[in-house]
Amino acid sequence: MRHAVLLASLLLLPTLHAQPLRAPDGSARTMVPGIAVPPIANEPFSAIDHITWTRPSVDGGTTVVYLVSNVARDSQGRVFQEVHRFGPQNADPKTTLTESKATDPVHHIAIVCNYVTHVCVVSPFLPNTTPAQVRPVGPFDNGRRNLNRDSLGERTLDKLRVVGTRETIVINPGTIGNDRTVTSSREFWYSPDLQTNLAVTRQDANGGVQELHLDILSRGEPDPHVFSIPPGFATVGVSLRITPAKGVLPAHPSSPLP
Repeated sequence: MRHAVLLASLLLLPTLHAQPLRAPDGSARTMVPGIAVPPIANEPFSAIDHITWTRPSVDGGTTVVYLVSNVARDSQGRVFQEVHRFGPQNADPKTTLTESKATDPVHHIAIVCNYVTHVCVVSPFLPNTTPAQVRPVGPFDNGRRNLNRDSLGERTLDKLRVVGTRETIVINPGTIGNDRTVTSSREFWYSPDLQTNLAVTRQDANGGVQELHLDILSRGEPDPHVFSIPPGFATVGVSLRITPAKGVLPAHPSSPLP
């Protein structure tokens, strides 16, 4: 019997040695910010943020991935935005949703809900009331970069007047580890009515091309429940003195925006 066990162990040796030996490895992840929605009062809307990301492949081809997420702002200036993973075109948004964030400038709270752990983190939120500073054209970063800005005129998107601007930055060799001069550009189509960009195109040598479009579905008040804790989610964070009657923290049905 002992000889049989020894023989079986010897037979397993080639299989065991054939297994690859390595330690676990992580993966590189890149966060692509969607359309930034400021907490502006009295300009409510519901929208879908579409992002198309085209990247160069190491074999000389291209990889194209997509993302869609719900976005909303109410008359109080509360903002709701989803966070999704990129996937192939027409991927089911329910399978790519990882997180949502609701910010409330009235009660000064932010609610970030993780759809993997089913935990919402509630934290203080103070909106940035400082007007955005627009970098002047010309050299910056000790002369290692140079900014140029061009007007693209006006057009209409989703029945809204938008103003176009293209910014181009020339980056000198060695600035970001580059061995030659590289150029990046951003194109913005801004709605003065909503005080929000409705379309953004980002392009650079490393990240490829990111095309963002905010598809406005409604200019009315969004469902107030999207600013709440989803049903079945645990809550951690600061202690809140807000009652469910105020419409901030009650559970809401997990349905898409209208």
